[in-house]
Amino acid sequence: MRNVRRLAGERVTLIGGAGFVGHHLALALIGEGARVEVVDALGAGHLVSLMSAPGDARNREFHLRVLSRRLELLRAAGVRLHAADARDPAVLASLLSGAQPGWVVHLAGVGGAAACTRDPHAAFEHGVRTLSATLHAARGRAHRLVHASSAAVYGETGPDRVSEDAPLRPTCAAGALHVAAEALLGEGVVGEDLETTIVRLGPVYGPGCVDASLPSCLIEAALAGDALVVPGDGLARLDWTFVDDVVAGLILALREPAAAGGTFNLCAGRARSSLDVAAIVREYFDGSHVEHGGPSVLATPAGSLSIERARRRLGFAPRHELETGIPKLVRWYLDVFAGDRAGTGSPASPRPAWSGPRPALGPSFS
Repeated sequence: MRNVRRLAGERVTLIGGAGFVGHHLALALIGEGARVEVVDALGAGHLVSLMSAPGDARNREFHLRVLSRRLELLRAAGVRLHAADARDPAVLASLLSGAQPGWVVHLAGVGGAAACTRDPHAAFEHGVRTLSATLHAARGRAHRLVHASSAAVYGETGPDRVSEDAPLRPTCAAGALHVAAEALLGEGVVGEDLETTIVRLGPVYGPGCVDASLPSCLIEAALAGDALVVPGDGLARLDWTFVDDVVAGLILALREPAAAGGTFNLCAGRARSSLDVAAIVREYFDGSHVEHGGPSVLATPAGSLSIERARRRLGFAPRHELETGIPKLVRWYLDVFAGDRAGTGSPASPRPAWSGPRPALGPSFS
């Protein structure tokens, strides 16, 4: 039997915790009985960046409502949100002194290789610099710092599953920045009082994502009656991971003593192609069809990641294949769509989320 720490009553601070993965983690920690505080500037990938997007940006109003709903869920759960710039060590030190967390999770950054390529300075500021500030502020205040990194650190991979011991050879700005961030954490113990743990995530999908995740993009296209556009030939295989599995892994990284000083892949452990994703989405939308678009910039290696270390040392056991995760995501979209049509899905407006026709649903949701 594992000697695990209980999180009930413990204080946890999430840096970048109002984002997609962060807000799911915050709510799950509340469910574990933890006392959670979030530090988030609400900038990159959140309200500030979306509000400044062009007015005709695809599904902008719907995405704004999703982001507002995230904040409502955090407030209703009793999560304290500090709208603060996590790049400033003095600000973070003051906040952590007040929160007195035993555990800190660093989730800040800009999502995806494309965003990093468009603005590498912003990617550095919100990823590497916020981690540096968090590391400085957590010393002497927290027991463990868990940093969410990316499988982009591995770069190009072969046919075998990629383990944590594989050489780091990033091929994009996102990967290089994550390698730099990991280097700040050294060998896993910073000083004598702060343990550090690194978790490497593949592409994450699930309810509440507004960061152009392929499953979300395809479902939104299907709801609008548009073609399901997959990048390139659609054969690139990525280790798609449902957000609930990532959250479960992050909680294990917080409470398992064996996580201290370790680096772990947290993913499904099985790569699937873009065409696989599209085929599953099509099952739920009669009349939808697939088209091929231009090449995409992949933020993660095209291949499967090994999760044996996380399974063995943490007890990590992902529960979702695409065949179980995508139906949950489709159901979430349909529930939101139905709420918008009834005027109950959003506090901001009763307008439907989608201006296009709603395709007929397949037999699974008829």
